[in-house]
Amino acid sequence: MGLGCENNQIESFSEVIGKFDPRRIKFMKSQEVEDELEVGLSLIEELIEYAESIGSPSPYRN
Repeated sequence: MGLGCENNQIESFSEVIGKFDPRRIKFMKSQEVEDELEVGLSLIEELIEYAESIGSPSPYRN
């Protein structure tokens, strides 16, 4: 997650890490979404779903 104004910009960070699996890594710029809490929780849910598809169920799922 980035605010969109810090030194460690998401674009630069994604370039440094190189090719990545978008099912395992999510990015969000807070200044570019209307409700960062809603979007952030949605991204976390996607990560949990992926993790559960390759392993055991998460104890953090509702």
